[in-house]
Amino acid sequence: MLTFKDHSDFSFSVRTVLIPIAIISSLLLLYWGRLLFIPLFLAFLTAIFLYPLTRFFEKKHFSKITSAATSVLLFFLVIGILLYFFSAQLLQFLKALPDLKLKLDALAERVQAWMWENYRINSSPEINYIHSPLSIVSVAGNTIPIILKWLIVFALFLFFTFYILYHRRLLENFILSFFRESHRKKMGEIAFELRLVINGYVKGLMIEMLIFITSSLILLLVLGIKYALLMAVFAGVLNVIPYLGIYAAIAINALVTFTTTNLTDGLEVAAVFILIHIIDANIILPRIVGGRVKMNPFVTLTAVVVGHLIWGVPGMFLFIPLTAIIRVVSEKINDFRSWAILIGEETNRKDQSF
Repeated sequence: MLTFKDHSDFSFSVRTVLIPIAIISSLLLLYWGRLLFIPLFLAFLTAIFLYPLTRFFEKKHFSKITSAATSVLLFFLVIGILLYFFSAQLLQFLKALPDLKLKLDALAERVQAWMWENYRINSSPEINYIHSPLSIVSVAGNTIPIILKWLIVFALFLFFTFYILYHRRLLENFILSFFRESHRKKMGEIAFELRLVINGYVKGLMIEMLIFITSSLILLLVLGIKYALLMAVFAGVLNVIPYLGIYAAIAINALVTFTTTNLTDGLEVAAVFILIHIIDANIILPRIVGGRVKMNPFVTLTAVVVGHLIWGVPGMFLFIPLTAIIRVVSEKINDFRSWAILIGEETNRKDQSF
């Protein structure tokens, strides 16, 4: 089998050119193939999470195909049950959309009048376009293809998850076939650590999301806020996106509450989510998810932004475990240790300070 040269065999100038080319080519490939790679990578994460359940069924003398199919079916049923209970609150909100639109129109007119009085800025063309039937038809025409696309992505995700669980040994042997016998032990260590990191990250994220949704729901119900469940779930899901998600959820939930009730309730909603976020970021996240991915904030935020540019909203949270995988692999391969240092957390050793 052919062996690749150590990167130190190449001159510095050659490496300086090859590394950016490799990074740009990989990002372009991920962008052009996002319809394939988004469900594939999401299925990979889910398969690792469902692997213990699949092994449990196999130990109970289920066949491989039955074990994999049962695991995916149970996962689908759990998602379906959650969506069912969530849809009841969503339907109530959709019924209130006409009233919400009227209040938003009135708010937009007040903002337009204030901008004209103070800065002589006329935003009426943009507002008239938003209100026009043409814009509504355009939005509806664009929404249907998007829904169909994401239905296809979800179907691919379920099939990919099943086949990864069912053919996991075949995939493992396929990857190991690229390496010499002497390197397979290290590959086994990498695979084991990846499974621990991803499984721990996904479990921790789900527990954190459940705690966030439950605590915010209780506070919103105590305050008597409308659509409390919808807002709590919406904020809990967006909270998965580091740094940016929670602030978007706070702004949207506060705006919806302000337009449906009053300014006081809107400020109360913002205060609730800010309080929960502070507790989550300083207590819950470090203890439950705490260092699973071991990435510094700069790389984490960069991964979120690059993920959004490449894969849109799914990329904002999928690129976090993807970057963590790169860190784990880089730590185990001497030639790529520099990338592990860049991605990983800063150590507190005195001898590393300038």
